[in-house]
Amino acid sequence: MNKELMQIVSQLNNKSNKGEVVWSKSSSPNEYLVRLDIGTIITRVYSVKGVSGMIKKVECTIENKRGDVLLRESASIESEDGVLLHSLYDSAFRSYTGKDAVIRGILGELSTDGKKIGEADEDIPF
Repeated sequence: MNKELMQIVSQLNNKSNKGEVVWSKSSSPNEYLVRLDIGTIITRVYSVKGVSGMIKKVECTIENKRGDVLLRESASIESEDGVLLHSLYDSAFRSYTGKDAVIRGILGELSTDGKKIGEADEDIPF
């Protein structure tokens, strides 16, 4: 992987894990982005057809303010580069969706004894 991209991914991953990055969801499936003053960083996962079946890949793209692609790296998620790129995707996913807070909240609700949980569906009049 490009040395500069490796540094960017590592630093962005650290900031994201500390809650210091505001990720957005793009219009493409499984793709998140963060807009900076100077450009945009995009992370996504996707599958491609390989000889022995589908291969899951992860990609990181850096664009300037006009949307020109300056750097793009993709790798199989099982590869060394793929593990690093996937950690950024996972951080973006968790940050955007609030996954960690939701899981903690669910566990909290489930651990309260004697409290009824869930909501009944409203009857729909026909």
